[in-house]
Amino acid sequence: MKPGRYIIPKGTYRLTDKLYLTKNTKIIMDKGARLLLDHNAGFFINGRTGDSFTGYDGNGNITIEGGTLDGNLTARYKHYNAIGLARGQNIVIRDVEIIDVRGAHAMDINGCKDD
Repeated sequence: MKPGRYIIPKGTYRLTDKLYLTKNTKIIMDKGARLLLDHNAGFFINGRTGDSFTGYDGNGNITIEGGTLDGNLTARYKHYNAIGLARGQNIVIRDVEIIDVRGAHAMDINGCKDD
């Protein structure tokens, strides 16, 4: 995703690939907004394979707010982290419901800090 503010209105949306969050990204999901996992990885990650960050210089200034992340447990069989964030700063996750995650972490947040 490009940096910016994204608003997801009420409704159910099939997610067919994970969303790569870049710095300065804000996702606001309205009450009743639901992302339904329809692939074998997670919902959000703040880096791509091959990215190399040290300290806290990864993609930061990220907010994920509201809504439901539905891991679709009855249809998804591989293990995944719903949200995987590393090496960033100023990350806010607020009022998000995470349900039916298979075999890993709802949130895996590693080496992050808040100024």
